[in-house]
Formats: sequence, structure tokens, C-alpha cells
Amino acid sequence: MAKKELSKKEQLKQNRKKLAEELSGMHIYKDNHNRYVYYDIFTKNGYVISNVPSYRNYANRFILAAVVGILVYTFDFGKWTLPFALGAALLVWAVMEYKFRSFLRHQTLIMNFQPKERPPRILTAASSEGKKIVLKIVLYIVFAGLIIALPFADKSNTDTTRVVICVAIGIIALGMACYQGYALSYKKKHNIEDRY
Repeated sequence: MAKKELSKKEQLKQNRKKLAEELSGMHIYKDNHNRYVYYDIFTKNGYVISNVPSYRNYANRFILAAVVGILVYTFDFGKWTLPFALGAALLVWAVMEYKFRSFLRHQTLIMNFQPKERPPRILTAASSEGKKIVLKIVLYIVFAGLIIALPFADKSNTDTTRVVICVAIGIIALGMACYQGYALSYKKKHNIEDRY
């Protein structure tokens, strides 16, 4: 029994390692050699991604900038709150974008890359364990409720900008919950095994 359990753990470990090397995203394609390629829509060039974990860090640069902007926005700088939040978000995005472009210079360049096969994003989401997907759904819904309630919690400082931003973020979070729900139904419909 211990050997079966150990082999199952080893299999799960191998699946995690394999998934860590899998990519999907808006500008991720596969080339003729089955390699993941980032397609730069501005230069029309492709970059073979050889370091997947580093790419994932840079791929989240927009989310990181948004989180920093939201965190700065929670502080009260009077009439400068929104400009400080936008400035902080823009600064973080600019630094991460510069680092991302520097990272791309160290990847193999494919001139005039013609994008063809795009790995489906839903497969990555559906490969999670069912319990994890349900947890993500619940957490996104809770986050949406809390972020929408945030501007109304402080009755003395309820400005329209804060309400609009918080409601927009809440709607995005609800959209992510719906996406995870779709991933869960896709997983059940297509019998996708757990990878991590």
C-alpha cells in the first residue's frame, strides 16, 4: 500500500513539474518544433521561451501593477490619492515591462514569426484539482463582495471614483469566478485529470 501511495505521489510530482513547463496565454503559441513562443504583436517577431518560470513572473506584470495601484489607493492622500495610485501602478508596470523586454533579448529570436497553434488556456485552468478550482471560485466571489463593499464602509469618504474603481474590480473578480466555473465544468465534461 505504501508503494502504491509513493508511486502516486511521484506521479503527481512529475505532473506538477510537467505543468510548470506548460504555458498558455494571449501571445503564446507553439512553433513547428513544439516549442512555446511569445509573439510580440508590435515587432511581429517570436521569442522561444526557454525559462518558463521567469516568463510567468513577467507575464503577470499588469496584475502586479494593478495590485500596487490598488494598495496605494487605499491610503488617503487627499486629492492626490488617485494620481499617486496611478503613478505607482505606472511605475511598477514600466519597471516590469523593461525587465520583461530585457528577458526577451536573452531568448531565441524568430524573425517574422507566423502564429499558428495556440495552446488552449482552459486546459491549464481545468488541470487543477477540483477542490482547488472550487476554492478559487469561492475566493473570487468573496473578494468581489469585499472590494465592492469597501468604498461604502467609510461613510465619510465615499467619492465616485473610488466606487467606480472598486465596482469595476469586483466585476472583474466575478468574471474570474465564472471562468473558473467554466474550467470546472470543462474538466468534468472532458474527464481531465488533475495535474497539480
